[in-house]
Amino acid sequence: MTEEIRGPYRFTVRPRSGELGGWRLRAYETLPNGTELEVHGNVFSASGEDNNTAYEQALAAGHEWLASMPKPEYRDAEHYMLGYVARDATARLGD
Repeated sequence: MTEEIRGPYRFTVRPRSGELGGWRLRAYETLPNGTELEVHGNVFSASGEDNNTAYEQALAAGHEWLASMPKPEYRDAEHYMLGYVARDATARLGD
């Protein structure tokens, strides 16, 4: 398992269950009120010898996501807050 944290953002790469195989990427953002919200994720399947390749792909995707997130000091910008509201509404729809 891998976890990397940068400010209010973090991602994890964890193995999937034995029969499924591969790796699962989950990316989270800690909101200003302290709530952590899953905002991104993906599954990287592996068959046989490709498990290391799938892990490397999941890790690279996590780093790419982390690099694409705005610096914490810019999180109050209007365009960012519009995305925050949209993600919050989407999260409530999934409940």
